[in-house]
Amino acid sequence: MSWNRTPALSLQEHERTVIRDFWTALKQFAGRLPFVEDLVAAYYCALDPATPMRVRGVLLARPRISSGFFS
Repeated sequence: MSWNRTPALSLQEHERTVIRDFWTALKQFAGRLPFVEDLVAAYYCALDPATPMRVRGVLLARPRISSGFFS
């Protein structure tokens, strides 16, 4: 396991990436994930302006591990 050494993206950049890629990725893996409803709930929670910033940051953060699963 190696650590990703790319610079950290801002919360706004992560949010744009999630908005752009979420539904495509979900369609690709939905049949294999037992927690799809939780992912969709987290998606809407992360984009809701009423969600505290700290929670949004956690939901939008990309894991810092370089592996095929998180790429």
